[in-house]
Amino acid sequence: MQVYFSHSYRDVEINSYFFGLLRQKELELFADQKSPTWCVAKLERYVQQLDGFLSIVTQRIAKDGSIGFSPYIGYEVSLARRSRVPRLMFVDDEVLNRYRHVFPSDAIPFVRSSPASDQFRHAGAVAAFRSALGSRSSYPKRSYRDRSVTLVSPGGAVPSRVADSLMEILGSKSYNPQQIRPAQLSDALVDVELLEIILSSELCVFILDEQLSHADVLLAMAHAHSVPTIRLQYDSTAAKVDTEVESARIRWSNEEALFTTFREQVDSYRMGFVDAVSTDDIRKIGITKRDPRPEQLWNPADGGALINHIDIANPHVRETVSAARKLMGGTFVGGDLLEICTLIYRIIRTQHFAYEHEPASTTPGRQAIRTADDIWNDNASTCLDLACLFASLLKAAGLNPLILILVRPNFAHALVGYKQPSAPRWQDRPDMGDIRGSVALGDVVLFEPTGVAEHETRVAGELDQERREGNRTLDFAVAQTAAERLITSQIDLKYVFEVA
Repeated sequence: MQVYFSHSYRDVEINSYFFGLLRQKELELFADQKSPTWCVAKLERYVQQLDGFLSIVTQRIAKDGSIGFSPYIGYEVSLARRSRVPRLMFVDDEVLNRYRHVFPSDAIPFVRSSPASDQFRHAGAVAAFRSALGSRSSYPKRSYRDRSVTLVSPGGAVPSRVADSLMEILGSKSYNPQQIRPAQLSDALVDVELLEIILSSELCVFILDEQLSHADVLLAMAHAHSVPTIRLQYDSTAAKVDTEVESARIRWSNEEALFTTFREQVDSYRMGFVDAVSTDDIRKIGITKRDPRPEQLWNPADGGALINHIDIANPHVRETVSAARKLMGGTFVGGDLLEICTLIYRIIRTQHFAYEHEPASTTPGRQAIRTADDIWNDNASTCLDLACLFASLLKAAGLNPLILILVRPNFAHALVGYKQPSAPRWQDRPDMGDIRGSVALGDVVLFEPTGVAEHETRVAGELDQERREGNRTLDFAVAQTAAERLITSQIDLKYVFEVA
């Protein structure tokens, strides 16, 4: 039995618990490879083609401290309910209590801190789900013509021009596109042939205007039948291409940016799903799959090249530093450097980024480093991503940042911090003894950059218990302790990079 597995990639311990209950039920779990592209059409396609839907809904803490859940998982849950496939939904009990109206009545709660406390109920639900899957053979799955794509446009100068380009893109991707012309749309509610065209298409693309049109009527019909669709909503006020989670509409105003996004959507539609057969596989697909640009690659043999990944002008950097400055009374002049650093750390911690291990590079001998924009977009980061981000933030705040690259067999890690203005200059390249001495004297302040990112277990110098006590992150003082613990361990110093 093949089941779509809707889950949060970062909640490894909870996923592993439920995975253990599922392992003996001969269920093949299919999960989407994490990527910067959220392709709703792909989800619609697989929910319809697979035998069932399994969701584990964990809690998320918002910036204001309130408890919520991933809107993307929420959309997947809604999709499964609309598709009427056999489903099993385990929901964090605090989330279920607060958002009972969002979830179906058959959703089953679990306690985040101790999911196994109700394991007998959970095991029974899994057994019932397995039984329901076995009786689904009579449930008709949607049939369609492979590689057939139907494009719907409401007419008008901009949509018509865009439609021609999208048809060319689809053709270049080896699809067989056809278009429902604007003149045909006036009879969308009563023309059965139009509905049959939509239902028999593998994929539909809707270009939607700023005002409601007959194209929206046909979209509603496709939506009701769970036909995979890409929804392109023209919005003259849109500053950039952006996807609304609630409606899955991709809002756009710039045509070239739209074409780039559309290519990414079409590519993602055919890629990314994997058969998750073990907890290790779940960890792997939880690492964002991305194609870094050349300027995002760093040669680990060239420590000084990290300067290319420090960006004090980035809007996210400026916004964060501005927020810290306001908390300091509007100026950093005369302010305590440790307080400035701590405030910046706390602000980034409220973003609730996920920690990711560095994936294997597609370019041999190079490591990809996310920009600040990428970190916010992916909601994820590696230690080096965060080290470069903090170096940018501290530099923008007027401090003298440091990045340390530490290594030992089968391990490499980045720490970040700053050097006091009164600290003596290192005459030669400092060794680990120099670093330890500088930290002991207070000339250098180091901290664990991944302390701001959520992770179930320790990343480097911290303890598992410290992660648990910090709700999977670290308080700044603990991040300092973790850094000091790491530099006093059996580890070598590869680079010390001072941001001049």
